[in-house]
Parts: sequence; structure tokens; C-alpha cells
Amino acid sequence: MSLHKDDIAIVRQLLSGDQSAFAAFYDTYFPRVYRFCKNRLANDECAKDVVQQTLTKAMLNLQTYRGEASLYTWLCQIGRNEISAWYKKVGRKQAQTSSFDQDESLVSAIESIAAGFDGDLQEQSQLVQIALDSLPGNYGTVLELKYIDGFSVTEIAEQLKTGEIGVQSQLARARKAFRLVYNDLTKEYQTT
Repeated sequence: MSLHKDDIAIVRQLLSGDQSAFAAFYDTYFPRVYRFCKNRLANDECAKDVVQQTLTKAMLNLQTYRGEASLYTWLCQIGRNEISAWYKKVGRKQAQTSSFDQDESLVSAIESIAAGFDGDLQEQSQLVQIALDSLPGNYGTVLELKYIDGFSVTEIAEQLKTGEIGVQSQLARARKAFRLVYNDLTKEYQTT
């Protein structure tokens, strides 16, 4: 049941050692995965490091790509895992400090949020992204497709090559999981 035949062909070329395929893969996917990671990390250098890790891990595990999702979706899932690992490695508090130290307006926004979390949109956005990245399985992907990318349930089902009822069920479970993770992060953030 190979659904992304073009992506499978790219993976086969990469697995065969085709250097031009590798260059095309890197040129195509580095910027896209970078944009995905940049919105979720402290700064450009962190994002570049995570993208390198993501693409390296993808290359080492190409044989596991089955074409059930697009290659980009597969890479984003690896990217999510690498972002989560990065946050665990450096710690959330250190990650926040490193990303905001050089912008005084953001430092004051953090202090006001710690006082009452009235909702600096950028800080809420960061908490949403951390929550999405820490969700199990494809929950983060299905929520992003629905609420960030604006796809309908039918379009998500087509992209994930599954049924609409399955997507609706996964969205319901993903929303519940997101709510729990986001509430925990908000409480943790308010106490730091």
C-alpha cells in the first residue's frame, strides 16, 4: 500500500548511494525542516543543529520509510522527536533563557507572564509548540494539519491515507492529550 510513490523513489535513490539524489534531498528538505524547527526552538543555531540531527537520523533510518506519509511529514516527526530531545537535554528553563536573553522586551514579557500569564501571544505560542512536540505518536501532526495548516478532516485523511472516522478519532484523542500537556506546561511555566 505505497501511497507516496515519488517519495519512495527518492528514498530508493538515496539508499542506492546516488550523490545527486542526496544533494537534491538536502537542498529540498533542509529549508523546509528548518522552517518547521525554527518556529519551535530558541534561535537559529539551535534550529540548524536540530535540523542536522533530524536529517542525519533520517538518512540512517531511510530503510524504515514505508511511504505511508509524505517524506516531509516523516521528517517532521523525526524533527519533533529531536526537538523534544533537545529540550530535555538543555532543560526548558535554560532553553527559554538562551532564546530571550538578548531581547529585553521579551525578558520583560516573560516576567509579566510569570506574574499572571495574561497572555503574551509569543509565549503562548512557544508553549503550544512545546506541547505539540511532546505529544505521543502522530497527535502533534494531526493537530497541526487541522489547526495550523487548516486542512479539513477529509484532506487529512487523504494525506495520512486513512479514513475520516479514524482522523476524527485521532483528533479527539490528540485534543485531549494536548489539553493535558498544555495545562501542565502552563502551570509549570507560571511557577518558574
